[in-house]
Amino acid sequence: MSQKITPVDVVPKTPHPEDDACRPSTRGSTAPYFFGLDDFTSDYYQVLIEQQRPKWCKSLWALIVLAILVFLGYVCYLLIADYASFGSYNKIVTVTTNSSILLPGITICSMNYMNYSAIQLELTESNPEVAQQFESLMYAAEMLEDPSTVTFNESDYEDLIEYEAVNGTIAYKYSNHVYDFISSATYDYKLGRTQYIIENWVTGMGTQQLGSCIEFNDEKIFTQSVAGSAYGLTIDLDASISSYLPSTQTGGFKVFLRNHDETVLFDEGGYVIGPGEETFIEVSLDKKSRLGSPWGSCQNNVSPLSKYGVSLQSTNECFQYYRIKRMIQDCSCIPWYVAYRLLIQEKFDLMDEFVSMSQADEYDDEWDARKRRDTSERRRKNRAGEAKSRKKRTSDETTTEFWEGEYDNFEEYVAYSNYSDYYCDFFSQTVCELTFSYEWAELKNNYTCHEPCSYDTYEVSMSRTIFPPTEAYFDTYIKFDSYKDSSEYDYNYARNNMARLHIFYEDISYTTTTQTADYEIQNFIGNIGGTVDLFIGFSFFTVFQLFEITIAMVYLKIFRKRRAEN
Repeated sequence: MSQKITPVDVVPKTPHPEDDACRPSTRGSTAPYFFGLDDFTSDYYQVLIEQQRPKWCKSLWALIVLAILVFLGYVCYLLIADYASFGSYNKIVTVTTNSSILLPGITICSMNYMNYSAIQLELTESNPEVAQQFESLMYAAEMLEDPSTVTFNESDYEDLIEYEAVNGTIAYKYSNHVYDFISSATYDYKLGRTQYIIENWVTGMGTQQLGSCIEFNDEKIFTQSVAGSAYGLTIDLDASISSYLPSTQTGGFKVFLRNHDETVLFDEGGYVIGPGEETFIEVSLDKKSRLGSPWGSCQNNVSPLSKYGVSLQSTNECFQYYRIKRMIQDCSCIPWYVAYRLLIQEKFDLMDEFVSMSQADEYDDEWDARKRRDTSERRRKNRAGEAKSRKKRTSDETTTEFWEGEYDNFEEYVAYSNYSDYYCDFFSQTVCELTFSYEWAELKNNYTCHEPCSYDTYEVSMSRTIFPPTEAYFDTYIKFDSYKDSSEYDYNYARNNMARLHIFYEDISYTTTTQTADYEIQNFIGNIGGTVDLFIGFSFFTVFQLFEITIAMVYLKIFRKRRAEN
């Protein structure tokens, strides 16, 4: 029968030469010798170590343990600091596909936002004073060197302001229509080798600071499956230079490539397409995926300005939204191109919000309120025939319930509905945009906009050549494809006005750029666990052992205290 060994049995009463060694002695003990954590958790070995090691040895081991713990703490601090920095990197992968790739959303605007020929034909003959003040305002605005010092005198433009109070803003009334941009008699374009016709001008048109614009591919139907310029989008445009305002500095068009359903409302960015040129825009698609907090700042917010109300708000749309709100508050009116876009998309809640903003500082007295009601009534009475005077080639098939019946078409609704009371007249909009564009550069810093967590960007490479290349090419392929009088629409006209645009993929591939966390939580736990285990043999089992020891120590302390009291 084995004898039970107690700490007293194994501790010698007299010194022994081996006790000078800096190690515990196991003389007289049948227990194995360990330096691991099991020694610490055993009462037997704990007594052996405490009673058999000399003090200098204990001090040395205490210093070693302390140094190990300090170094361990420093390494753990570095690991925690590395994780807490929430760093990230971009993982870029090029994907070649055998299927088709979706072309970007496309907006094409004329660099001339009003039809000066129509203004001269109608306004100059019927209201020469209004036409003179209009041209004077354009010239003064164009020659202004410092927008921060705008000092336009409203009394100098009384006839123009009164005319617009009754007839609506001339910026909308004489804005270029998108069908004037297309040189083809049938308003067609090519997608690959297939020819398509623009049938719905209402949904295919958008308005922005540059006026009326053509918008393509919001419905995500334009795709390209074969590489090369011949298999993308091809469209012939007509600049109509003769109808340009005297203040228009740049001829041609501006092309905006955007996410589908994204809204472009201001003349910022884009690519200029000159008349007399064939422009090739080679597009490269980059699908971006971003991280939210804490690694990134992306947020998936629905854009209030998107055409179909499902687009995730881009940073550009976000800043546009803040810019519009601030402009309406400062100018006390709604720019016509904002109103047209919101009404055509039936965003009445947002339109009502903007109307409320425009009335914030209105009606200082009863006279102002009566004056607005009077001009509104005169405008609505004058609506019959005014909108009809605009040249239209719109499809009669497209009707919308909210304006059908009282108004002959959508353009009449925009021009003469109750909302038209809150549009900016040409004088107010010109002066306000001049001053506000100068202030917005600083005001923009007061707003915070987040990129969406998933969106597309497009890298562009452009090249140009003259168009049409020869008179023979014009006579063979272009001459009979125009609605204009053939005597006027000749090779020289085409060289000064026409522009051919190609938007295409040179390679049927795309790039994915994925923001990836440098240090994820599972890696952090693994590194911390490995480091602590390397230094002190720590593991999750040790946690439970320490928990057990703590409970035992507390229990023994309480037990001994009670036994001493008894």
